[in-house]
Amino acid sequence: MADKNPNGPKHKRIVMCMGPYCNANQRAERNGEILKPILQEINEGDIPLSVTLEFSTCMNMCGASPNWIIYPEGEICHHVDDEEEIRRIVDEHLRD
Repeated sequence: MADKNPNGPKHKRIVMCMGPYCNANQRAERNGEILKPILQEINEGDIPLSVTLEFSTCMNMCGASPNWIIYPEGEICHHVDDEEEIRRIVDEHLRD
């Protein structure tokens, strides 16, 4: 089978804020539970891609919570509140 990505796997990180505003009513925790199986699917796909999920105590963007930052781009995602938004972010920033 030919290597579809000759430069090797890409690595991205999602840093999810778990501060008191982002995780009010466990919103960030629920987002993490929705995101984990999606990331597992991406990481096990045909095209090598490594996406890790990390957590931050507070990103100081409380008024726009819940918040994520996607690296290496530094893309900031605000108001990540439901599965539809999570899937949109994944499709836009994490899938090739």
